[in-house]
Amino acid sequence: MEDQAISAGYSGESFQSVELKTSQVNLTVGMSSENTLYVESEKVQRYQAYVEDQVLYIIIEGTLSASSAVEGDGIMPSVQLLLPSGFAQNGGAFGLEVLASNVTVEALQTDSMELKVSAGVVKLDSMVSRELAVTMSAGSVTGQNMNITESSDLEMSAGSMSLAGNLSGTITAQVTAGDMTLKLEQPFEAYDCQIVCAAGKVTVAGESYSGLTAAETISHGGANLLDINCSVGVINVEFE
Repeated sequence: MEDQAISAGYSGESFQSVELKTSQVNLTVGMSSENTLYVESEKVQRYQAYVEDQVLYIIIEGTLSASSAVEGDGIMPSVQLLLPSGFAQNGGAFGLEVLASNVTVEALQTDSMELKVSAGVVKLDSMVSRELAVTMSAGSVTGQNMNITESSDLEMSAGSMSLAGNLSGTITAQVTAGDMTLKLEQPFEAYDCQIVCAAGKVTVAGESYSGLTAAETISHGGANLLDINCSVGVINVEFE
């Protein structure tokens, strides 16, 4: 299959949600100044896009160039995707599935985002969303200046995850194996906590928990809930 260039635009009025699946690309995701979704790339191996039931499905597959494979420098094709300017206000849901890709998400605004990482590196910066769901089986996810207002559902079976910023509402952190760090802008007293930890280690506000035979409950009467379940890995939660 020959490589192909991408230069496509889709009116924000033709869909409400976006489901994007990527493999072997360097992807940058941001916001457009117009009510149009744009996708640009000089060269990818496969590109497919279609709308069904108000959902815009996009599949982008890159490949290492022949020279990169020989030289071993691992250069993947670069892709830029810009969501429509009114995406969050229109209840837009963004689903992103990452396989062996490097992804940078900058100043994204959505109503909800679901991120699935099988392998690769994902960097989130200044993201605003009502809901965030992250599922990881390998790889790395980092986020800074996050603003998640209602719920954060974080689940990982391997890899590493580090998120910093304002995570309000209900935070569910479930680690089967791997390393998760949360740096929360609100004080410890703003959260009620429930901690379940078997063979792993959980540290919350400097206090460590491990080998618990029953759930540990911390009540502050706060507006937020931190629900932690750690099997073998490590979870560290820090507060302002």
